[in-house]
Amino acid sequence: MNIVDIQTVAGHFAQVLGDPNYHPRYDLDGDDAIGVTDIILVAQSWQ
Repeated sequence: MNIVDIQTVAGHFAQVLGDPNYHPRYDLDGDDAIGVTDIILVAQSWQ
C-alpha cells in the first residue's frame, strides 16, 4: 500500500452500494459504503 492507494479509496469517499462510483473493491470493511474506516484501513497497511 502507498499514497496512491489511499488517494484511490479517498476518491470514492461517500459512495454507497447503488451509486455509480461505488466499487466493492474499495469497501474494505464491507458495510456497503466507502467511508473513513476504509481509508484508515488502507493507511494502516501503508509500508
